[in-house]
Amino acid sequence: NGKRPLFGPDLPKSDEIADVLDTLHVIAELPSDSFGAYV
Repeated sequence: NGKRPLFGPDLPKSDEIADVLDTLHVIAELPSDSFGAYV
């Protein structure tokens, strides 16, 4: 469970990709049992 990012913050991204990455960032902050039923 490393916290090292897979890519830097300067990665060019569309609004749609930025939205997905923001969503994944929120999920990463939650306890794993919060979303386990959906995965």
